[in-house]
Amino acid sequence: MTGSIDSHVDDDGVARITINRPEKRNALTHALMQALGDAVLAAEEDGAVRAILVGSPGPVFCAGADLGNLADSPPDADRDPGHRALILLATARKPLVAAVQGAAVGMGATMLLHFDAVYAAPEASLRMPFVELGLTPEAGATFLLPARIGHVAAARLMLLAEPVPAVDALRIGLFTAVVAADELAEAALGAARRLAAMPPIALVRTKAMMRWPDLEAHMDAEQAVFRALLSGREFIEGVAARQARLATKEGR
Repeated sequence: MTGSIDSHVDDDGVARITINRPEKRNALTHALMQALGDAVLAAEEDGAVRAILVGSPGPVFCAGADLGNLADSPPDADRDPGHRALILLATARKPLVAAVQGAAVGMGATMLLHFDAVYAAPEASLRMPFVELGLTPEAGATFLLPARIGHVAAARLMLLAEPVPAVDALRIGLFTAVVAADELAEAALGAARRLAAMPPIALVRTKAMMRWPDLEAHMDAEQAVFRALLSGREFIEGVAARQARLATKEGR
């Protein structure tokens, strides 16, 4: 597969997971989604891990699903590695921290809804172009976003598909802090280390009580609609239009 999900555990109990495909804006193929879920599951099951830190190299945090891979090989109910990865993030017992240096798009943005701390550079932004592509959002976004930030702010992301810059994401509570790009890695790692040093039973139980009830059922219902729309005309045309725009941009 192109790209990789790299993972290692520090001596301080932080599992560092890296989405490593910068040449493709860290877009996630099915194989990378599977590997991301595997890395989260391994960290959850490792007794030495007390916190999980997710980041990526390059100017873009994550461009979401690789649309070509998604269109050529749509997932089904029996094998949906993206949904599996999102469920594993949503149900993680251990605290999740993200370092977001640039644009977080699609799944790259919705996955952040399940993180306990999101540190971002000023260049970071969130964008959810699902409707624009003829799809519906996933990761529980249609429930979590209106509940957390209100209908109008959620509609800006999910219906208008507008990018939300870092300063706005911080103001509405989707980012924990915005720090200088050269300080981002250390700020996110520092937060992960603080969480790893907390009393683990109290931390895990507090996080569990903060989780929205019935979130998994809502995510399953969302994903069923998402998968159904993958074979629709709107998605096929949306992918073609996006690829044409990218080709035009790259040809300049």
